[in-house]
Amino acid sequence: MHPIQKRRCAATRYPASRTVFSAAGIHILDKVHRARARDQEDDTETLIEDKISRTDKLLSQRRCLIHGPDMSGKTSLARHIYLTLARQSEHVLFVDLDKYRGNQERIIQDAYEDQFNGDFALWSSEPKRTIVIDNLTSTPAQVNFVASIGDDFDRVFVTLATDTFFSFFRDDIRLTEFRRFSIEPLTRVQQEQLIRHRIGLMEQVEVTDGSVDQFERRVEAVIANGIVPRYPFYVLSILQTFEAFMPKNLSITSYGHCYYVLIVASLIKAGIANRDEDINVCLNFAEHLAFEVFQSKRRSLTFGADDFAAFVTKYRSQYLLRNAILNRLKGNENGILNADGTFRVPYMQHFFLGAYLAKPQTDRREIVHELCQRSHVVDNHLTLLFVIHHAVDEVVIEKIIDIATESLPHTASARLDEEETARFSDVVAALPKEVLSRRTVGEERRRDREALDSEADDGVPAEPEIDEVNDWYKIWRNIDILGHVLRVRYGKMTRERIGEVVETVAESGLRVVNSILKDEDEIV
Repeated sequence: MHPIQKRRCAATRYPASRTVFSAAGIHILDKVHRARARDQEDDTETLIEDKISRTDKLLSQRRCLIHGPDMSGKTSLARHIYLTLARQSEHVLFVDLDKYRGNQERIIQDAYEDQFNGDFALWSSEPKRTIVIDNLTSTPAQVNFVASIGDDFDRVFVTLATDTFFSFFRDDIRLTEFRRFSIEPLTRVQQEQLIRHRIGLMEQVEVTDGSVDQFERRVEAVIANGIVPRYPFYVLSILQTFEAFMPKNLSITSYGHCYYVLIVASLIKAGIANRDEDINVCLNFAEHLAFEVFQSKRRSLTFGADDFAAFVTKYRSQYLLRNAILNRLKGNENGILNADGTFRVPYMQHFFLGAYLAKPQTDRREIVHELCQRSHVVDNHLTLLFVIHHAVDEVVIEKIIDIATESLPHTASARLDEEETARFSDVVAALPKEVLSRRTVGEERRRDREALDSEADDGVPAEPEIDEVNDWYKIWRNIDILGHVLRVRYGKMTRERIGEVVETVAESGLRVVNSILKDEDEIV
């Protein structure tokens, strides 16, 4: 589990404690204590963050307000707390505010009668009781219920959406007794543990490091670049998608099929009818919205609630869109849109933008051309992968292939003869000593994943200026794009064209090798 970590940052107005959990609150709990530190020169607050690893640390708290993004596992965590205490024969009650209505006494009694057999009055007289409240919203009746419930219960755990927390409860003076908690994504170490458990439940799949690596690569390919949150729901959905829908040997780098299944599943869970006419309405609306958001970004503008309202008005002037469908798209945590009209998960923006740009209109081809010219930019690269998946127009594919061959035009391909490769001899000779370790395979795997998480925490560096080093990066991106073209489109390409693409990939890689070989410092 996590070692203790501490950091300082600006605190919010009220000095209530705040806590961070890792996905679903079942694998890891990360605790954050707020400490007031008065500086002699400036009156400031600081935040000290530690990480803890056991559920009982959470259960030792008396008032907890737990928030997390959509599909992060808030309800799973609430149920886990409830079941843990029930197994310990504690007096605990689970209240889903989506289900129960009425005054405080009515809600508590209804929940008790649903979950237990016994004398409610006798149970109510117990001095040490715990209540777990799920799905808190900003409704005044619910807020009053939570604010006053502490008079009757020794411990109170409340879960709610992160958007709701920051909009209504972050500085709510009525809830100052509550410690603030947030649910964070899985680390890669936890993700590997989750994948191991999942493989263990699958038939005819032996749990070995090799099989774990194979499934982990599939998950990482979809989660790559942070476009899908690293929460258990998404990790398990990706694994289930491949297990249930994909051919046995289909590479995850076919991207679009898996993402499409995830999107349709989200739409159906949001209440969209599972029929073509309703699903197609949602997909068409999402494609046009993705392009509208993209256009705002091109103009260096932010896309907010007012922009979304204007877009809906413009869209309805051309297409039919029922209020019921629009409300389901953004009305609950299963919908694909936030309240301001932006996509809940980044991969959806790229998926739908790729679908929109893949249509054979001239103006869209020009935009694809622009994206190809700067394919080394992460957002452009991801969008192009989805353009390739959706494209029905081979002209678009041809343009992508042509532009992907243009980097490092003045660098010759490496010959890889004895003279060129001799510089590697010393490095290769020293490798055994460098990589030898006394740690077990499991310990090494854990260290590798912790290192990857540490790199991710550093953030994405700014895009460098176009130079030779950036051209290397652009080539690797373009090789990935060309490889994706081959995987997805080879059935529609002539043998001659396939040969040209393969040769381009080889030549591009050899140009990068040559640019490195000529500089001994780069080898080191």
